[in-house]
Amino acid sequence: MHTLKINKDGSLVIPKALKEFLKASNKLVWFKEGDTLIIKRINPPKPSEIAERVKEKPVPLEEIVKEVHAYRKEKRQK
Repeated sequence: MHTLKINKDGSLVIPKALKEFLKASNKLVWFKEGDTLIIKRINPPKPSEIAERVKEKPVPLEEIVKEVHAYRKEKRQK
C-alpha cells in the first residue's frame, strides 16, 4: 500500500514509486465512493488516431461511436 500526503495548500505529495509509474503528460480520473477514492490513469486517444481507422467519408455518428468503442477495447486488452 502506498500513501499520499495532502499539503496545507491542497496539493498532493506523490511518492517516488508513483512518479515512476506516471508520466508528466498522463491524465488521471478519480472516483469517490463513500470514503474510498479511486484514481485511474487514462490515455484518451487523439481524434486523428480514430479517424485514420475509418475508410469512408463522411462518417455517420453511429460509425464514429462504434470505432471509439473498438479502439478503447483494443487498448484495454494490451
